[in-house]
Amino acid sequence: MSTRSVTIIYDEDDKPICMLYRQSDGYPNGHGKDLAELLIPYRYTNGLSGVESKSSKTFNGMNCLAAMIVSHFKTSPGGFYLYNPQFKGQLGEEFTYFIRINSDNKLVLEIGQNNFMGEFEEDVINILFKGSLIEFINK
Repeated sequence: MSTRSVTIIYDEDDKPICMLYRQSDGYPNGHGKDLAELLIPYRYTNGLSGVESKSSKTFNGMNCLAAMIVSHFKTSPGGFYLYNPQFKGQLGEEFTYFIRINSDNKLVLEIGQNNFMGEFEEDVINILFKGSLIEFINK
């Protein structure tokens, strides 16, 4: 059985940009680790100078980061799907990842484990981790 997950990426105003559904390997040592390792080298900027625009280790705002994450993971048919972040249906995901930027322009990762109560019940999320990408990798 696959371990499904969703990743919700938020903009600078803490509004959801997109939701990425992963059909397998969604557990923290899989998708969580993949996300952290992808994002650790990058730095946030708001606007690009000539030097920054040539750097592959910069993201120009959270919308740029969301596009980068999608392009990194979506390399073939299946496996990964985009959903409207307002989607309220159940995809059978066991884990939910939240990616936000804090007031210091550092990425914050939050991981929740979903406990489904039934087909039409809202899911309950038990927060397993909230902190920096480095803190997650070192945990």
